[in-house]
Amino acid sequence: MATPSPDAASLARVFGDAAVSDDAVEGMERHAKLNEFLLTAIRTNDSRLFKRALEADADVNHAGGKPLQEAATARNFLFMKDLVVNGADIQHAVEGLKAEQAAIQRKKKYDQWGDSDGYTFKNKFEKARWSEISTLAKTLEDYQKKFIAEIMPMESMRLQHETLREIRAIKKELYEANHGVPVNKPRIRAPKVYD
Repeated sequence: MATPSPDAASLARVFGDAAVSDDAVEGMERHAKLNEFLLTAIRTNDSRLFKRALEADADVNHAGGKPLQEAATARNFLFMKDLVVNGADIQHAVEGLKAEQAAIQRKKKYDQWGDSDGYTFKNKFEKARWSEISTLAKTLEDYQKKFIAEIMPMESMRLQHETLREIRAIKKELYEANHGVPVNKPRIRAPKVYD
């Protein structure tokens, strides 16, 4: 089911600087919209909207891991990396796919000797979806192995460097708060001597 692309007014309401209301229903509606904007960003390959949705705390695991599933469908490995770094659970997404696959009705078919010869489905759409889900689950499982082996160590180092940079900035601010900020005085030229 295709979701409509968000318009500017919708984005302004969701990402606006106005304070969030204390009304729980309004908060839930805002969160649901954020989740839809995240999915829309993934489907339309809109990296700006994707980053804004993540920064606004969209749920990266909602609807059985749908954001990760959509990114895997689009084979957008950068979005997949950002989702996992922001807390998306690959196994949760795979389990969501397998639950959907288990709901598809199929029957075993047998050859003339009584041996299993695959499955029959109600229609070609269910057969295609079964195959698509199998491919997506395999893509996610392969990505999980790659993420653990290659991406996670690099992301861990990047986060450590970022953390160290932030700690240095905080130490500098604390030092300046305790000892005062050094004044940057421009050099003054010596006056010219005239004969």
